[in-house]
Amino acid sequence: MSSIYVEVFELWAQGLTEAESAAVLKILPNTVKSRRNKIRKVVRERLGVSLPPKKRK
Repeated sequence: MSSIYVEVFELWAQGLTEAESAAVLKILPNTVKSRRNKIRKVVRERLGVSLPPKKRK
């Protein structure tokens, strides 16, 4: 997985929200959301494990 996804994953693992991650990476929150969805898909396909969906407030 390329570094753009690794950066998003690392911030996600630290507990940052999509908006917080977007601010750190200087990208749009929708871009973070899209990358998280791609990460979920890759993890599910390669490891057979599901990552938790976005928490609803």
